[in-house]
Amino acid sequence: MAVVTFSTLFSIRGGLRRFAERARRIRELGPDAGSFSGRTSLSELAYVGAEFDRMVEALHRSAAEIRHTAEENAHAFKTPIAVIRQSLEPLRRALAEANPRAQRAIGVVEHSLDRLDGLVAASRRLDEATADLLAKPRVPVDLGKIIGALIQIQSAVLASRDVTIILASRDLMMSADLIPGLFVLGTEEMIESIAENLIDNAVSFAPPGSEILVHLTHGDSFAHLTCRIRARGVPIGQLERIFDRYYVERDAEASNEAGQNHFGIGLSIARRHVEAIGGTIEAQNRTPHGLAVHLRLPLAPVR
Repeated sequence: MAVVTFSTLFSIRGGLRRFAERARRIRELGPDAGSFSGRTSLSELAYVGAEFDRMVEALHRSAAEIRHTAEENAHAFKTPIAVIRQSLEPLRRALAEANPRAQRAIGVVEHSLDRLDGLVAASRRLDEATADLLAKPRVPVDLGKIIGALIQIQSAVLASRDVTIILASRDLMMSADLIPGLFVLGTEEMIESIAENLIDNAVSFAPPGSEILVHLTHGDSFAHLTCRIRARGVPIGQLERIFDRYYVERDAEASNEAGQNHFGIGLSIARRHVEAIGGTIEAQNRTPHGLAVHLRLPLAPVR
C-alpha cells in the first residue's frame, strides 16, 4: 500500500511539473506549443489538462474578438466624424466673417472633433494592447537596441523642440545602443510600446532647452530603466495617478506640447505591459525639481 501511495504521489508530482513546463511554453510560444492534456498519462490529471486547454483556447479566441471589435468600433465612429467634419466647411463659407461668434463656434466644433478622433484612436490602441497581453508569446527582446532605435526615430522631433536626450549605461554616457545584448522577456511590440510611451511622455513634458536622461543598468535578474526629465514635478499625492487611464495633469507653460491633445493613456499602457511581464514601474519627484520614472523588467533566462 505504501509503495502504491508513493508511486501515485510521484506520478502526480511529475504530471504537475510537466503542466508547469507546458504553461511556460505556451506563455512564451503561444497555443501552438502543445496541450496540457497531452502531457499526462494519469486519468486524475487528464480532466484538469483538458480544462486548461479549453481555457487557453478561450483566451486566444477572446484576444481575436477584442481586436476585431476594436477595428469595427473605430470604423463605426470614424465615419460620422468624417461626415461632420466635411459638413463644417460649407457652413464656414456660408457664415459671414463679420460674425465672429459663429466662426468661433465652428472652431470649437472642429477642436472637439479632433479630440473625439484622438479618443477613438486611443481607445483602439488600448483594446489592441489588451489583446496582445492575452495572445502574443513571450520571447527574449533586446531592450537596449529598441531604446536606441526609438531615440533615433525621435531625433527630428527632439531637434525641433530643442530637447536633448542623454543615454547613460552603468553611469557612462553612451552614443550607441545601451548595453547591447541585454534581453528582457516579453514581445517586441510590448517592449517597444513600453519604451515608446515612456520616452514620448518625457519629451512632451520636457521644457525647450532641457535634457532627458535615459539610464539603463541590470542586476538581481532585472533590467532597470530610468527616464528622468528636469521639469516641474507631479503634485504631491498624484504620483500614482499618472499611471491611471485618461489621467492628464499638464501645465500649459511647462509642457512642450501645450497646444496638442493628450489623452492620458501612454503611461497606463506602459504600466499594464510592465506588470504583465512581471515587472514594476514607479514615478518619483526629483530634488530640487524634475520627475523620474523607473522600470524593472525581468531579464530573459539564458538558454
